[in-house]
Amino acid sequence: MKLGKILLVLIVVLFTLPAMAQTGVTVTGRIVERGNNLPVEQATVRLLTGKDSTLVGGVVSSANGNFTLKNIKAGSYLLHVTFVGFEPTYQPLQITGKVNPVKIGNIELTDGAIQLGEAVVVGKANEVVVRNDTVEYNADSYKVTEGSVLEDLLKKMPGVEIASDGKVTVNGKEIKKIMIDGKEFFSDDPKVASKNLPAKMVDKVQVLDKKSDMAMMTGFDDGNEETVINLTVKPGMKQGWFGNAFAGYGSEKRYEGNAMVNRFINNDQFTFMGGLNNTNNMGFSDLASTMFAGMGGGGRGGFGRFGSGNGITSSGNAGLNFSKEFNKKMTLGGNARYSHSDNNAESISKTQNIFQNDSSSYYNESNISRTKSD
Repeated sequence: MKLGKILLVLIVVLFTLPAMAQTGVTVTGRIVERGNNLPVEQATVRLLTGKDSTLVGGVVSSANGNFTLKNIKAGSYLLHVTFVGFEPTYQPLQITGKVNPVKIGNIELTDGAIQLGEAVVVGKANEVVVRNDTVEYNADSYKVTEGSVLEDLLKKMPGVEIASDGKVTVNGKEIKKIMIDGKEFFSDDPKVASKNLPAKMVDKVQVLDKKSDMAMMTGFDDGNEETVINLTVKPGMKQGWFGNAFAGYGSEKRYEGNAMVNRFINNDQFTFMGGLNNTNNMGFSDLASTMFAGMGGGGRGGFGRFGSGNGITSSGNAGLNFSKEFNKKMTLGGNARYSHSDNNAESISKTQNIFQNDSSSYYNESNISRTKSD
């Protein structure tokens, strides 16, 4: 009997040991957020072999972040923990089989959110906007080269045409005046502004039909409207000086020099223009056109009544435009211009007439003229 009991015990022990070896160990741990130790529910926990990252088993964490991996054999492993919105985490794990269960403790997950930079929304402004009877062009929608004048900007706008003499028309209507922020600029000569004001100062170009001064003062519409351009100035151009100047000297003692200086202070405007030349440039309207069209050439018209003729014309001009706003109800403004020209022309004509009887006649003529205008 005793021998039988001993054999029975040995058989039980032999079958129990393999079962224990196959059972393996249990691994426990808890998934939490780094920084606040809050539990992470439904995080994926995978056990990978350390040699080739083969998947051994996997579970998800509970509501309190806990997880349990069972029947893990001895060996080297990697714990791979993932959850949406957090950085994946790898943690080495060594199972010796001497400790059961193996308690890992907290595994911290780092917030995987990416901080984005400042969002900038870029939109393109409308090139042309029609408000009641006013057509408004956005100047920044039309690209011109550095140093361009207003005329170069106007040429790029739809419906605007510039004639060879500088006359500006918009949708078939001739522009009679160019104003700056609602204030007249050199009275009724729009070419002074179009050929000299820098394009970079312009924010909006507004085309509208303006009532006569008498109608605005009396409130009675006399029907005398004129089409004008009103330029709105960029805010940054209302607090300083700007302008342009150029000079040149060439063969035959030809010279030309012109300058335009503007001083804008909030709603106050001051402009000075002047020049000297002996290249038949007769007026303020040609200050900038000469720069691009080339020096010299036959007579250009300035104010209209001072037209240069043949020969060489030496001229000088100066002009001042100002507008001073004392308050919203009172603004004082005006302009003054002066032009001097000295035209010196000499012509020689020689004529020979040959008749049938072999006779001939000769005619020589020489003319010298000099005209001065102020």
